[in-house]
Amino acid sequence: MASQFMLNRRVCYALLAITVFPLLDSDPASSACAADDAAVFPISSFEGDPLILPVTIAETEHLFVVDSGATCHLFDAALKSSLGPSRDFQLASQADGSEVRVEIFDAPDAKIGRLSLGVEAPVACADLSAMRERFGRNVQGILGLPFFAAYVIQLDFEKREMRILPGDAEPQEEWGQLIMVAKEKHSNLVGIRAKVAGLDFDEVVVLDSGFNGELSLRSDVYGYLAQEGQISSGWMTEITLVNKAVPGRQGRLECLGVGGFTHNQIVVSEGDKKGCIGLLYLQRYRVTLDLGRGRIFLEPNSRFHEPSAEPSLSGLTGVVMLRKAGKTIITNVFAGKPAAEAGVQVEDELLSVGSVPITTQPVAEIASLVRTEVDDSGNLALLVDREGKTKSFVLKSVRPRTPAGK
Repeated sequence: MASQFMLNRRVCYALLAITVFPLLDSDPASSACAADDAAVFPISSFEGDPLILPVTIAETEHLFVVDSGATCHLFDAALKSSLGPSRDFQLASQADGSEVRVEIFDAPDAKIGRLSLGVEAPVACADLSAMRERFGRNVQGILGLPFFAAYVIQLDFEKREMRILPGDAEPQEEWGQLIMVAKEKHSNLVGIRAKVAGLDFDEVVVLDSGFNGELSLRSDVYGYLAQEGQISSGWMTEITLVNKAVPGRQGRLECLGVGGFTHNQIVVSEGDKKGCIGLLYLQRYRVTLDLGRGRIFLEPNSRFHEPSAEPSLSGLTGVVMLRKAGKTIITNVFAGKPAAEAGVQVEDELLSVGSVPITTQPVAEIASLVRTEVDDSGNLALLVDREGKTKSFVLKSVRPRTPAGK
């Protein structure tokens, strides 16, 4: 009989997280990179894009998302022939009670440049086509905690660089403030403590580099903070499971404290059985993830005092889009939002946003056009194809205009 484990959902353009192989107790020094210098890889300049590394398998390069919220590596079903012997099938329970079947394999011989994938551990295999549609990128897998257990990972959002250091690298003063991590009790993933001023609230939230939002909280915690008046200005967005999407809530949290740092008006999403801190929160810092030794370091950067992130694309316009067969398709339109009021419909193909034609751009790049292509009145023009006919719409009062490059 197939065994069962929890497959956690994410918010917005979300990835799956599999809680199968706990790795915090591994020895990072024994599996550390032998190189003296850091390996450096670029970070996308578009908010909402995932952290991506090139993984070479049998001399072919594939794109993998770097995800500290997954406790094992995950390979797309298209790569199944390159994996080792099959170990087992498991049923992954999603947040809504449905299940996804995944297969467990021995790890293949794969490299990130000249580096291994990390601490040796079994890998999972599943169909990741829904993830590719969400990102509009040809992603073929996920690098989970075995990667973080072997190396020290630095995220420099100002330089747009990801640096991979040996797992036994000595901390430097410029790494910033030390924060010890803990296990999140509902998922067995690693996280840090978050506090809300004035309330008896002290939760471990998962450090989730695969979550492109600011903060996600468990449904019961989200409801409690909303009832206490700590979450305001709620709107609907879309929460992505592995093989489908469901509506979810977002709002603004009055104040969040993490490791001695505080930020106001954080955009918070309703999660499922765990809370997460994601990339839009972490981009205020140069982040050093030394998870193999149970710690992280945060050093504020020039964005530390910037206002909190805006609502997601769906929160601003009321549309959710996917990339399907080379086309950008509207898959959900929320009632009462600018897109619904303008007449945009599900299954419309997006042809242009403002003056910019939509061709092969990743979804995060298309979403960024909401900031730069609104007119001086905050309105946004969309051109769509509906059953072979071109239609134009103007979404009213989407947001103030942001100059390109900001």
